[in-house]
Amino acid sequence: MGLRFIEFARFFRNILEARDLSTRQVFMLCEERVPLYRIYAFLRGERVPVGWELALLQQRLNISIPWRYLRGEDRYGTPIKDRQLVFAGVRK
Repeated sequence: MGLRFIEFARFFRNILEARDLSTRQVFMLCEERVPLYRIYAFLRGERVPVGWELALLQQRLNISIPWRYLRGEDRYGTPIKDRQLVFAGVRK
């Protein structure tokens, strides 16, 4: 799995470093609802939190995550368009 969410990973790492929080402390702040392996995936840039995880992280860490950090990027930094909306029969 490649780095799709580089901007979010940088943003999340900066938040944790600024507050001197470890991944285990974030896990405990979220009352163990967000699994530890998912927090590590956020930090590696492999995925972003789903809706309820995002809301929980924003509430517990008292931050606001801009939506532009939640968009995916390919390995060259180009934003990935909504490929799942393109159907095979519609393509030319």
